[in-house]
Amino acid sequence: MGHYCETDNDLGTATAYDDRYGTPCDLGTYIDYEGASVSSECTTCESDHCEYTCQFCQIDGSCPVSEGNCLIEIDGDPTCLEDEDMDREGGCRYCWHDYAHYIWSNFTLNTECDDLDACTYNDVCDGHGGCAGTPYTCNLEERQMENYPFGTFLCATEIYCLGDNTCNASALHDSSHICRDYQDWCDVLEYCDGSSAECETGTL
Repeated sequence: MGHYCETDNDLGTATAYDDRYGTPCDLGTYIDYEGASVSSECTTCESDHCEYTCQFCQIDGSCPVSEGNCLIEIDGDPTCLEDEDMDREGGCRYCWHDYAHYIWSNFTLNTECDDLDACTYNDVCDGHGGCAGTPYTCNLEERQMENYPFGTFLCATEIYCLGDNTCNASALHDSSHICRDYQDWCDVLEYCDGSSAECETGTL
Protein backbone atom coordinates (compact mmCIF):
# COMPACT_ATOMS: atom_id res chain seq x y z
CA MET A 1 0.00 0.00 0.00
CA GLY A 2 1.53 3.34 -1.06
CA HIS A 3 1.72 6.34 1.21
CA TYR A 4 -0.27 9.44 0.43
CA CYS A 5 1.65 12.43 -0.88
CA GLU A 6 1.17 15.40 -3.20
CA THR A 7 3.02 16.01 -6.43
CA ASP A 8 3.34 19.00 -8.72
CA ASN A 9 0.27 19.52 -10.86
CA ASP A 10 0.14 18.42 -14.48
CA LEU A 11 1.70 21.70 -15.63
CA GLY A 12 4.82 20.89 -13.65
CA THR A 13 4.39 23.91 -11.38
CA ALA A 14 3.75 24.29 -7.69
CA THR A 15 1.59 27.38 -7.90
CA ALA A 16 -1.87 25.81 -7.57
CA TYR A 17 -3.53 23.20 -5.45
CA ASP A 18 -3.37 19.86 -7.22
CA ASP A 19 -6.57 17.79 -7.13
CA ARG A 20 -4.46 14.69 -6.69
CA TYR A 21 -3.86 15.69 -3.09
CA GLY A 22 -4.15 12.53 -1.04
CA THR A 23 -3.52 10.06 -3.86
CA PRO A 24 -0.77 7.42 -3.64
CA CYS A 25 2.59 8.22 -5.18
CA ASP A 26 6.10 6.86 -5.05
CA LEU A 27 7.84 10.15 -4.49
CA GLY A 28 7.19 13.85 -5.09
CA THR A 29 6.74 17.24 -3.53
CA TYR A 30 3.92 18.11 -1.18
CA ILE A 31 1.66 20.93 -2.32
CA ASP A 32 -0.37 22.70 0.36
CA TYR A 33 -3.84 24.13 -0.10
CA GLU A 34 -2.42 27.47 -1.23
CA GLY A 35 -0.16 26.06 -3.86
CA ALA A 36 3.12 26.31 -1.99
CA SER A 37 5.64 23.50 -1.87
CA VAL A 38 5.94 22.13 1.65
CA SER A 39 8.77 20.04 3.00
CA SER A 40 8.13 17.46 5.69
CA GLU A 41 9.64 14.29 7.02
CA CYS A 42 7.74 12.23 4.48
CA THR A 43 8.01 14.33 1.33
CA THR A 44 9.55 11.41 -0.52
CA CYS A 45 6.86 8.94 0.58
CA GLU A 46 9.21 6.62 2.38
CA SER A 47 7.54 3.22 2.49
CA ASP A 48 8.47 2.73 6.14
CA HIS A 49 7.54 6.19 7.45
CA CYS A 50 4.20 5.01 8.86
CA GLU A 51 4.43 2.03 11.16
CA TYR A 52 1.28 0.24 10.01
CA THR A 53 0.03 -0.53 6.50
CA CYS A 54 -3.43 0.90 7.24
CA GLN A 55 -1.96 4.36 7.97
CA PHE A 56 -1.08 7.09 5.48
CA CYS A 57 1.50 9.85 5.61
CA GLN A 58 0.29 13.44 5.93
CA ILE A 59 2.16 16.66 5.17
CA ASP A 60 3.03 17.19 8.83
CA GLY A 61 4.46 13.67 9.07
CA SER A 62 1.57 12.26 11.09
CA CYS A 63 0.05 8.88 10.20
CA PRO A 64 -3.74 8.72 10.60
CA VAL A 65 -5.72 5.59 9.74
CA SER A 66 -6.76 5.20 6.10
CA GLU A 67 -10.40 5.42 5.06
CA GLY A 68 -12.18 2.09 5.45
CA ASN A 69 -9.69 0.80 8.02
CA CYS A 70 -9.26 0.57 11.77
CA LEU A 71 -6.15 0.17 13.89
CA ILE A 72 -7.26 -1.70 16.99
CA GLU A 73 -5.23 -3.33 19.72
CA ILE A 74 -5.77 -7.10 19.81
CA ASP A 75 -3.96 -9.14 22.48
CA GLY A 76 -1.67 -6.19 23.08
CA ASP A 77 -0.75 -5.63 19.43
CA PRO A 78 -2.20 -2.84 17.24
CA THR A 79 -3.77 -4.62 14.26
CA CYS A 80 -4.95 -3.27 10.91
CA LEU A 81 -8.54 -4.18 10.06
CA GLU A 82 -10.99 -3.37 7.30
CA ASP A 83 -14.53 -2.10 7.73
CA GLU A 84 -16.89 -4.87 8.91
CA ASP A 85 -14.05 -7.08 10.18
CA MET A 86 -15.25 -8.62 13.45
CA ASP A 87 -13.39 -9.33 16.66
CA ARG A 88 -14.26 -13.00 16.11
CA GLU A 89 -16.76 -15.12 14.18
CA GLY A 90 -20.15 -14.65 15.82
CA GLY A 91 -18.92 -11.76 17.98
CA CYS A 92 -20.56 -8.43 18.80
CA ARG A 93 -17.74 -5.99 17.92
CA TYR A 94 -16.52 -4.88 14.51
CA CYS A 95 -14.42 -2.30 12.67
CA TRP A 96 -16.33 0.80 11.52
CA HIS A 97 -13.94 3.51 10.39
CA ASP A 98 -16.55 6.26 10.18
CA TYR A 99 -17.44 5.76 13.85
CA ALA A 100 -14.12 4.93 15.50
CA HIS A 101 -10.62 4.29 14.11
CA TYR A 102 -8.87 2.87 17.15
CA ILE A 103 -11.57 1.01 19.12
CA TRP A 104 -14.23 -1.56 18.31
CA SER A 105 -17.74 -0.54 17.37
CA ASN A 106 -20.55 -2.58 18.93
CA PHE A 107 -23.46 -4.28 17.21
CA THR A 108 -26.83 -3.06 18.42
CA LEU A 109 -28.83 -4.69 21.19
CA ASN A 110 -30.36 -8.09 20.32
CA THR A 111 -28.25 -8.63 17.19
CA GLU A 112 -27.83 -12.39 16.74
CA CYS A 113 -24.43 -13.70 17.85
CA ASP A 114 -22.69 -16.80 19.22
CA ASP A 115 -21.56 -16.78 22.86
CA LEU A 116 -19.51 -19.97 22.23
CA ASP A 117 -21.45 -21.78 24.96
CA ALA A 118 -23.20 -24.95 23.75
CA CYS A 119 -25.41 -24.87 26.84
CA THR A 120 -27.22 -21.67 25.83
CA TYR A 121 -29.61 -20.76 23.02
CA ASN A 122 -31.02 -17.59 21.40
CA ASP A 123 -27.66 -15.80 21.79
CA VAL A 124 -27.85 -12.02 21.25
CA CYS A 125 -25.57 -9.00 21.62
CA ASP A 126 -26.05 -6.79 24.67
CA GLY A 127 -25.26 -3.55 22.82
CA HIS A 128 -21.96 -3.13 24.70
CA GLY A 129 -19.84 -5.69 22.85
CA GLY A 130 -20.92 -8.74 24.85
CA CYS A 131 -22.87 -11.80 23.70
CA ALA A 132 -25.03 -13.98 25.93
CA GLY A 133 -27.75 -16.60 25.55
CA THR A 134 -30.46 -18.25 27.60
CA PRO A 135 -29.14 -21.32 29.45
CA TYR A 136 -30.61 -24.73 28.77
CA THR A 137 -32.06 -26.20 31.94
CA CYS A 138 -30.50 -29.38 33.29
CA ASN A 139 -32.65 -29.51 36.40
CA LEU A 140 -32.68 -33.08 37.73
CA GLU A 141 -36.15 -32.95 39.26
CA GLU A 142 -37.68 -31.42 36.13
CA ARG A 143 -36.08 -34.03 33.89
CA GLN A 144 -37.21 -36.90 36.15
CA MET A 145 -40.79 -35.62 36.21
CA GLU A 146 -41.06 -35.49 32.41
CA ASN A 147 -43.34 -38.44 31.51
CA TYR A 148 -43.05 -39.77 35.08
CA PRO A 149 -42.84 -42.58 36.17
CA PHE A 150 -41.04 -43.37 32.92
CA GLY A 151 -38.96 -40.18 32.85
CA THR A 152 -35.24 -39.90 32.33
CA PHE A 153 -32.41 -39.79 34.89
CA LEU A 154 -34.42 -41.64 37.56
CA CYS A 155 -31.18 -43.28 38.73
CA ALA A 156 -29.10 -40.09 38.65
CA THR A 157 -28.29 -37.90 41.64
CA GLU A 158 -26.62 -35.11 39.61
CA ILE A 159 -26.77 -34.05 35.96
CA TYR A 160 -25.04 -31.39 33.87
CA CYS A 161 -25.44 -29.79 30.44
CA LEU A 162 -23.71 -31.38 27.45
CA GLY A 163 -25.03 -28.80 24.98
CA ASP A 164 -27.91 -28.42 22.54
CA ASN A 165 -30.44 -29.12 25.31
CA THR A 166 -28.92 -32.49 26.19
CA CYS A 167 -27.81 -33.47 29.69
CA ASN A 168 -25.63 -36.17 31.17
CA ALA A 169 -25.43 -37.77 34.60
CA SER A 170 -22.40 -37.05 36.76
CA ALA A 171 -23.45 -39.16 39.77
CA LEU A 172 -25.69 -42.24 40.16
CA HIS A 173 -27.70 -44.11 42.76
CA ASP A 174 -26.40 -47.56 43.65
CA SER A 175 -28.20 -50.81 42.88
CA SER A 176 -30.17 -50.74 46.15
CA HIS A 177 -32.14 -47.68 45.09
CA ILE A 178 -35.75 -48.21 44.01
CA CYS A 179 -36.25 -46.08 40.93
CA ARG A 180 -39.85 -47.04 40.13
CA ASP A 181 -42.52 -48.26 42.53
CA TYR A 182 -45.34 -50.70 41.83
CA GLN A 183 -47.62 -49.36 39.12
CA ASP A 184 -50.32 -51.98 39.73
CA TRP A 185 -50.75 -55.36 41.53
CA CYS A 186 -49.00 -57.17 38.71
CA ASP A 187 -45.97 -54.90 38.68
CA VAL A 188 -42.61 -55.36 40.40
CA LEU A 189 -40.27 -52.91 42.06
CA GLU A 190 -37.57 -51.63 39.77
CA TYR A 191 -34.04 -50.87 40.94
CA CYS A 192 -31.15 -48.92 39.55
CA ASP A 193 -28.27 -51.06 38.33
CA GLY A 194 -25.57 -48.70 39.63
CA SER A 195 -24.13 -48.07 36.16
CA SER A 196 -26.94 -46.31 34.28
CA ALA A 197 -28.87 -43.11 34.89
CA GLU A 198 -32.01 -44.71 33.53
CA CYS A 199 -34.50 -46.92 35.35
CA GLU A 200 -34.94 -50.09 33.35
CA THR A 201 -38.51 -51.34 32.91
CA GLY A 202 -39.15 -54.54 34.82
CA THR A 203 -41.39 -57.50 34.00
CA LEU A 204 -45.09 -57.01 34.69
